[in-house]
Amino acid sequence: MDRCNLMPVQLYCPNCGQKLYGLTDYSGGTRIHCNRCNVTVFSKRHNKKVNIQVIDNN
Repeated sequence: MDRCNLMPVQLYCPNCGQKLYGLTDYSGGTRIHCNRCNVTVFSKRHNKKVNIQVIDNN
């Protein structure tokens, strides 16, 4: 992964509301782990729409 193509992103965990910070890769995908509720949030932008998927790690 090329570090110069990473973009910072801020979003809220859809499970608990904790503010999360991460980096968006070249394909537009962001994978962030929430330390409060122990889930992984995957977000990817598709032509003016945002898809968010919550993966439970329990």
